[in-house]
Amino acid sequence: MNKMIKSYAFFISLVLVLIFIGCEDSHKEGYGILNIEISAKTPMSVEVFYLKSNNLTFNEQYKIVKRVLGESKIENLKFKLPKEALNQSFRIDFDSYIDNLSKPKIESITLKNEGKQIVISKKEINYFFEFNKYLELSTNSGELTFKTISGRSDPFMVSKPIFVKRIKIEL
Repeated sequence: MNKMIKSYAFFISLVLVLIFIGCEDSHKEGYGILNIEISAKTPMSVEVFYLKSNNLTFNEQYKIVKRVLGESKIENLKFKLPKEALNQSFRIDFDSYIDNLSKPKIESITLKNEGKQIVISKKEINYFFEFNKYLELSTNSGELTFKTISGRSDPFMVSKPIFVKRIKIEL
């Protein structure tokens, strides 16, 4: 009986070691997580464009899309980004057909990599992101306002060089 218990203990230990090694390998593969805490009254899409080391412009090939359910509660959108994309600028796009009645609000943006993280509160977002002419953010509430100019709307924000520098230092 003692031998059987030792065999089971060895087997369970072996399985745990293999799981641990598997988790370590996922870190070595080099992925980070961009988490956006957002709420909206109606469903909408959020897209994250990222750059690869040899790519200088954002394009559809390096894009991840997530949906906000639109239930007015805070939702966590998690975007898995390649490690090489973490040291470069990224862009967050919002549905161009969403009206301001949706009242989307960003609570925070968090970037995680290998147990480290950077949290950007809604009050700091303006400091680390640049907004195009179709998008404004209220730093007090985190509420996004979409604009239509000459019948066109393409709201997005791009990380500023100071955020990329912060990523390189802290992650």
